[in-house]
Amino acid sequence: MRQKFGLLIRNARSAAGLTQEQLGKRLGMKGRAVYRWENDESSPTPTHRRELINAIQAVRPAAATTLLEAWVKPKKTIESVPLTTPATSPRELLELAVLRMADELDLPARRLRRPLLRLLSRARAANFTIETAEREIEAWIAEVN
Repeated sequence: MRQKFGLLIRNARSAAGLTQEQLGKRLGMKGRAVYRWENDESSPTPTHRRELINAIQAVRPAAATTLLEAWVKPKKTIESVPLTTPATSPRELLELAVLRMADELDLPARRLRRPLLRLLSRARAANFTIETAEREIEAWIAEVN
């Protein structure tokens, strides 16, 4: 579903002569995050993409240009697929939602599945409908902001 940019990131990092740890440090994160990007376990957020381009460009502009061109080309991504696509099954819609959430949290989707199941189980035990949960979360967000 998601475009695989791991190899492009790895090639750009290598061309810049940086290790995963060094690049991670330049981005203010651990090298483990760079490892996950390179192995397509997760993908960088738009903010991290800009920082990644800038960090590589500071060392090797040509490598950053190749990476930037790959991200700028029009492509079909998770974000470009509406959640209400009529031809999509409920399972596919849920899978897209989980993948989007995983990308936003910069986590592999497999790390979200069990916590989501626990959340649904607890909501069911508390007799929460999806509508009730949505209202409560919206109220909670309003209080925090």
